Amino acid sequence: MTDYSSIISKVIDNLPNGEQRFILSEYPFNYSCIGVYQKPHFSERLLSDSGVSTGNKEIEKEFNEEIELLEKFIEEADIKIDLADWQSDSRIKDMEKLYKVVNRTAFAIQLWDWYAIPWRYRNDLIHVIYSPNDVMGTPIIHSFPAQEFLALQARAEENKMLEVVKLIRKNKIWHWIAIGSLMAIALITIWKL
Repeated sequence: MTDYSSIISKVIDNLPNGEQRFILSEYPFNYSCIGVYQKPHFSERLLSDSGVSTGNKEIEKEFNEEIELLEKFIEEADIKIDLADWQSDSRIKDMEKLYKVVNRTAFAIQLWDWYAIPWRYRNDLIHVIYSPNDVMGTPIIHSFPAQEFLALQARAEENKMLEVVKLIRKNKIWHWIAIGSLMAIALITIWKL
């Protein structure tokens, strides 16, 4: 996914407030942003896959605008997206064209998941956007009062820091084990001489 930064740069340049909607990142930025919030319920996923709106038309419109722009630049860059075996085995050539469009949309959603900033601020609410599982689906949007969102985010940052501290401690333990092992090997080698 990191090979597509030129497409994301174009998206950022062509969207109103693009730098607040996308970020060039070496890791899937979206997943780190939404990992602390309650994931969409199974029923929400079913409704999304069926194309049922969450009722937040403004945020949905932005999401769709972003996906359409990604698709446009994917097509302009002539990025080859392979068809699955079952898609290319179609006896009707027009179906292959349809599958190419569907696959391009799916790829655009994957790029969105990697590079998009899934938070939008409107009217003292932070809206967290979850991309649909189905290419014909609608995004799922959870809204939080800004203060609640900040408290959740602070807790998430604390949890991440605690994980970092644990990893540093484990690293130190393994560091001393490695040094002890090397010293033991050196002593055994010297003793055998």
